[in-house]
Amino acid sequence: MTRNWFPIKTTPWTLGLPLLTFLLLFQTTSAPERLDFWLYDTLITATPAEPADDVVVIAIDELSMDRLGRWPWPRTTHAQLIEKLHQAGAKTIVFDILFPEPSPADQAMANAMQKHGNVILPLHLSPPSRHYLISEQLPAPALASAAATLGHAHVELDEDGLARGLYLFNGLGDQLWPSLALAASDTPSPGPEISSVPPYTNVRQHYRAIPMAGGAGTLPSHSYTKVLDGQFAKDAFKGQTVFVGATAPGFGDILPTPFSGLKQPMSGVEFHANSYSALVKDELISRVSKPIAIGLAVFIIALLSFTLPRMRPARSILLCLTSLGLLALLHALLLVGAKLWLPISHAIVIPLLALPVSSALRLAMTNSFLNRQLDELARGPTMTLEEPSLRHPPQLLSHFQALLQPEGWLLAEGGEVITSSGLTSGDIPPLETPGHWHHIEGQSWIGLVRNGVTYKIGLKLPNNLSREATQRYLRRLPLSSPPSQAPKPGPRENISARIERVRVATERMSQMQRFIRRSFERMPDGIIVTDELGVIRFANGHIEEWFREPMPSLSGLPLARLLEGHDPRDNPPWHETVSETLTLAQSRTVDLRIRNKDFLIHFAPFALPDSDQNGIIANISDISELREQQRQHREAIDFISHDVRS
Repeated sequence: MTRNWFPIKTTPWTLGLPLLTFLLLFQTTSAPERLDFWLYDTLITATPAEPADDVVVIAIDELSMDRLGRWPWPRTTHAQLIEKLHQAGAKTIVFDILFPEPSPADQAMANAMQKHGNVILPLHLSPPSRHYLISEQLPAPALASAAATLGHAHVELDEDGLARGLYLFNGLGDQLWPSLALAASDTPSPGPEISSVPPYTNVRQHYRAIPMAGGAGTLPSHSYTKVLDGQFAKDAFKGQTVFVGATAPGFGDILPTPFSGLKQPMSGVEFHANSYSALVKDELISRVSKPIAIGLAVFIIALLSFTLPRMRPARSILLCLTSLGLLALLHALLLVGAKLWLPISHAIVIPLLALPVSSALRLAMTNSFLNRQLDELARGPTMTLEEPSLRHPPQLLSHFQALLQPEGWLLAEGGEVITSSGLTSGDIPPLETPGHWHHIEGQSWIGLVRNGVTYKIGLKLPNNLSREATQRYLRRLPLSSPPSQAPKPGPRENISARIERVRVATERMSQMQRFIRRSFERMPDGIIVTDELGVIRFANGHIEEWFREPMPSLSGLPLARLLEGHDPRDNPPWHETVSETLTLAQSRTVDLRIRNKDFLIHFAPFALPDSDQNGIIANISDISELREQQRQHREAIDFISHDVRS
């Protein structure tokens, strides 16, 4: 029964479609974002940014809380801080402290802010609740009017809960506020995009990732209370942009960052100070849009789908690893050099998946090919001979009768004679050992056990010179029942089963090749096989002996040159006979004489099945004895003819 195997091939379609399907499924999970975050964090933390020279933090730390009392502090205290910083020459003062409720001391703080002239206050967008819509929490009116500008204090948290960047503009409707860092800097930046949206809609524009200088405490910092007491260097704040905010544990906002994770979060004021540092140094990182990242992944799929099927497995591994390395290098160069964050998670997993998918397709194709070849080998000829010990006793007796032509025989099953001729049950000797012949004068007896039944076979051999040789032959025959062996459990794994079938088929082919080679060697004639150019490719031992040419010299030697070297002829020459056999595809039979011995060489063209290859099989027979008999016969006839004439 012929099995129809599905033609599995590694083509751009069979490789590209699974990869494209995986890309679509990959999109439905959170794995791409997490992988992009990990790649970004690894590179950012490996190359921390250098902080700007004009940024400093005034921290409301534990010491300040102990000395200045419980929060909130009087706004006259903040006014004193502004005056101290103004006297110290601070360029810009940025508060990361909300002042939403009016206070009797607002005017004192407003006066200090106006005197300095460049104080920036934060605003907050309160999230919607059950009873209230989203709203803007602005500073108290007196403070808002005295501030140089207002900036939003919101920091964006990614899907994994880490703060990596913020939006440069955030607000409700068409009223967008710059971030605190953007409000404090004079650096040119993209302006807000005007859009017609309802006034209660939270609008965020121009997301930028922040390459921070390190974890919490990296930027220069001073304690709030020490600044009030004047405990700082003379030029500590001259020309500086000062960020004021809470850093004490449990007070103020804390933000986990790539440098700290959740173990040592960073205060909001430090994050805004890092944002300002990156902004003035033009190091803010823009995120590439997702469609471009998907397009890069599709390009990688197309590239690998068209190249991998044409490459060897070792080169396929090299190509996938090279693609992986180039994508990682592209990500690093864009992030560090061009300040672009390219999400490459979709593209970087394609080479990792293309290699096993390509290998699986090649393995399936190899498996299908092996199955077809094994089926063809199973239908081919074999040289396995049935053992005599497996044949039934009546069949054995029939074969003995045809081969040995005995004068008499007997076959008994148990104590009953089935067939006999020239022998009776009284002639049966005691047979103690089954499977062993007992020779008594001209009779040979053997007992066999088949399926628990005892059989007895007797042969009466002719009384001639071949009897002893026949008895020796019978003793060599393996007729005893082979011991029953439990079937060996075959391999359960599919590939192991295929390997076992290939091993068995290869062993069977090797047996066939050895049988053919030994058959050629044991033939009484010399055999030469040539290719389509008449060059010798095989010769048996008779050719080596008769022509006295060593076997290595025979292989690759033109047949015509071999014959011309031992029996040169003029009409027709050997090369003409060989070429006509090949060109006309007709057999030739020619006499050959080598060292005073007569041979007959028969040239027969052949063609291999299912192939364009052809050649010659030359059969060389030694007819020296026949020619001698013919010579003697002619001499006898001549002698008799001479006598008759006389």
